[in-house]
Amino acid sequence: VSVASKVTVDGVKYTVTRIGAKAFANAKKATKVTLPATIKSIGEKAFTGAKALKTIKINSKKVKVDKTAFKGVNTKKMTIQLPAKATKAQKEALKKAFKKAGFKGTFK
Repeated sequence: VSVASKVTVDGVKYTVTRIGAKAFANAKKATKVTLPATIKSIGEKAFTGAKALKTIKINSKKVKVDKTAFKGVNTKKMTIQLPAKATKAQKEALKKAFKKAGFKGTFK
């Protein structure tokens, strides 16, 4: 699943900046989610119940992650791919944000 950086609703273009609460909750078939560089936050229980999810690719260099984003999900076998062009400090900040949200998998 790739999340678009822009969407058009009734002829009006919007920039996607947030993954809302329960956006991927119980997404039983999604194995990989790619988030655009425009994402600034990931909401409550965004990935709850997404048991097939193995990889999240982040293209944003700064993301706020709700502490319940991975509630009820075994993240130990998951991988988060960090943006290649992010600085070391940006990558460390992303890791910290995901770990605070309960992520226990690996980072690439």
